[in-house]
Amino acid sequence: MLHHGVAIPPEAAQVNGYTRKILERDGEPPLTVYDTFAAYLEHGKSYGRFAALMW
Repeated sequence: MLHHGVAIPPEAAQVNGYTRKILERDGEPPLTVYDTFAAYLEHGKSYGRFAALMW
């Protein structure tokens, strides 16, 4: 879960269930998540070519 450190409108929290408190507790900084994902792709290069299609 990405924690960007931005405000979450109450309307959005009602729809998706994520509050700033949850993201502060359970979220990771975006660069940490991206680095972990990049390492995962590097480990399994065959999956990496398909990841570009998902972005």
